[in-house]
Amino acid sequence: MRQAIEMFLLGGVVIPLSFYLIAHGPRYLPAAETSLILLLEVLFGPLLVWLIVGETPTSNVLLGSAVVVLTLSGLFAWQWRKELKTSQ
Repeated sequence: MRQAIEMFLLGGVVIPLSFYLIAHGPRYLPAAETSLILLLEVLFGPLLVWLIVGETPTSNVLLGSAVVVLTLSGLFAWQWRKELKTSQ
């Protein structure tokens, strides 16, 4: 019964919601920013597998995830700083 509930939540809620957000999100963000945010799957996919299934990610997966997170953090910090300068 538990697997049926999980399958329903995944197929009926998570996947449709994620596709909706992926389809409508780029209307409000630049394409480069959208593609970087979509790369967060590189981080969250293995992280969820690690937490739920217990499969330890390799060092290459951790390195790739770190690169994506650092790139996004740098981009958002740069944009935030640029926005602060223009608002003054």
